[in-house]
Amino acid sequence: MQAKQSLFLALHKWAQYQDENFCTEGLIYILRLMLIEAPSQALDVIGWLTAGLICSDTPADTIKISGQVISPNGRPDVEIEAGLKKAWIEVKVDSAVGSSQLQRYRKDLIIHGAETKLLLLSHGGDGHLSEENRPHTALRWADLANRLAVVVKSLDNATKIFFVVVDYLEFINARRFIQKSISIEAINNADDVDQLLALVKLACKADGKRTWKQYAGPTRGYYIYDAGDCTGWVGFNTSDL
Repeated sequence: MQAKQSLFLALHKWAQYQDENFCTEGLIYILRLMLIEAPSQALDVIGWLTAGLICSDTPADTIKISGQVISPNGRPDVEIEAGLKKAWIEVKVDSAVGSSQLQRYRKDLIIHGAETKLLLLSHGGDGHLSEENRPHTALRWADLANRLAVVVKSLDNATKIFFVVVDYLEFINARRFIQKSISIEAINNADDVDQLLALVKLACKADGKRTWKQYAGPTRGYYIYDAGDCTGWVGFNTSDL
């Protein structure tokens, strides 16, 4: 018998130049489907994605989810609305946040009133961003995967929504959005981590064209800059340890 294949993975090979848009549209699709077929689970995920702005007592049929909305200063990737509440989510996979991108979006949201949130969904949070160019809340792909894994356990495994959520979860895991936990056997002590990060610093320095900034806290590693813009990050999140 042929092994089960992920539909998202199968289609992704045709989206190599639209990778971020493909991942975003997949997320929008499963959220819309969950609102129809598993509203309570959908509200839990949406509550997390909107940092509590749209909560679990919101009627599912009042929530609208859109992609690539047009604002005066750009196109936020995801918009989640419920009544007067509006959340914009900027999704990052491999690309960097623009030097003033989130700052512009925050200004645009002011037009819509007080019940708004700007969120960033990415690998490593917002610690590398300047204070004025940060979202209200930073979200991680790893945490989204954890939320979806909980959803899967609560669904009837004979339903369409079960298979779709499992499929998307397998896709984002296969795309290596999720930083795998490092076992205690892999890292014996803090010196091993410091030696690893020292190698990362040497690699950045060897490039000669880029600068770097070390970041400590929940994320340890280096953010890599090119002409003032963050173009990458190498490291790990201590919450995964």
